[in-house]
Amino acid sequence: MSSISVLQTLTKRVESYLGEHAIGPQSSVLVAYSGGPDSTALLWLLSKIFPGNIVSCYVDHHLRGERERARELDIVLTTADRLGVRLVVRTVEAGAISERARREKRSIEESARHVRYAELQTALEMTGASRIALGHTLNDQVETVLMRLFQGSSIAGLKGIPEQRGPIIRPLLATPGTR
Repeated sequence: MSSISVLQTLTKRVESYLGEHAIGPQSSVLVAYSGGPDSTALLWLLSKIFPGNIVSCYVDHHLRGERERARELDIVLTTADRLGVRLVVRTVEAGAISERARREKRSIEESARHVRYAELQTALEMTGASRIALGHTLNDQVETVLMRLFQGSSIAGLKGIPEQRGPIIRPLLATPGTR
């Protein structure tokens, strides 16, 4: 299958998802943008499907070194600029996630996810967007179900990641990721 036909198939799949969830061309969507391949693909696709109605949000968790964070931010800024997409940068205070993890007896990853979702909600309210699009893919879905299975989750927990929950949408959830 050629790159063009893969791209056409993916675009049709995302357009179908958006239609099924009553998200039209006038909808303003905030894309959670990490600079990774899955969120970059989602940002690119949505910027082509809804030109002018997409905002991206990058959350700096302050979990990596200064140099790595600066490189990542440069990629995010450059890509958003090239796509003509507004970028909102939210920065978490250094040490806040580690402190929360310790206080709530959670993993750093789990605490970072809770903080990231709160920052995305704040960005949603700041921008007036109606939805938050996350770049979760089928790979993330499989990983989640397997992790929950090994943790002894109930049947309800084995349902995996929902396609939509409140303002959060996951247009790539049925699409294999880049791993």
